[in-house]
Amino acid sequence: GVVLRSLRWHRGMLRIRVAPFPHGARLHVQLDFSHGIRRVISKRPRISIHTSRPPIVELRLVLGKAEGPVLKVKVNSRK
Repeated sequence: GVVLRSLRWHRGMLRIRVAPFPHGARLHVQLDFSHGIRRVISKRPRISIHTSRPPIVELRLVLGKAEGPVLKVKVNSRK
């Protein structure tokens, strides 16, 4: 499964870091907004996305055809 090391949103930039990240794995990121969703796939353990602050981020690690469990994280604004 996914182990979240950090998830930060600041001034329109969402930064996510996960570990461990096996060779050949992909990180599926789903940003849930009230008006819809946005999906991003990364082949690296770190990802930066230009976006407005999503209330919820869903993370899933995929290795080949095996999909790990979904990790849902609430995103809080930093004030």
